[in-house]
Amino acid sequence: MGTEQQQEINLPKPLPKPQRKTIPFTNKAIENWKPKKPRERRGFPRTNTTNGLKIVSRKNLKDKYWELTYHLNRKPLTLSLGPFITGVRGTVAMTIKIKENHKEIVEQKRVQRISELKQEDERQRKKDRGAEEKRKNRKNS
Repeated sequence: MGTEQQQEINLPKPLPKPQRKTIPFTNKAIENWKPKKPRERRGFPRTNTTNGLKIVSRKNLKDKYWELTYHLNRKPLTLSLGPFITGVRGTVAMTIKIKENHKEIVEQKRVQRISELKQEDERQRKKDRGAEEKRKNRKNS
């Protein structure tokens, strides 16, 4: 057996990707979930409505609240959506609220992108003006 074959055999196997700790997106599952740590977050299986949504629980206060994570300018931002109250702020209400917040977030991104484009356009105009003035100065000299 050559040394190359021995090296291939001894290569470590890649570690499996750790599973995300999730609970089903139902009122009953959220009510029954008991945190083990003083403050614990738990996500839901990824779908269009639950992407970025987590339930946060504080063991000593025995309350649970919704948290939405979204990205703006490649930075993760969190938005608290209020406490979890069965029937009032349950899974159905959060689905509706997420869709509303999604519209607001998309609008924020659009406005920010427009302002970035305007700033970039203004910088380009200043560069063009400076270059044009230099050409005029060279011709006049």
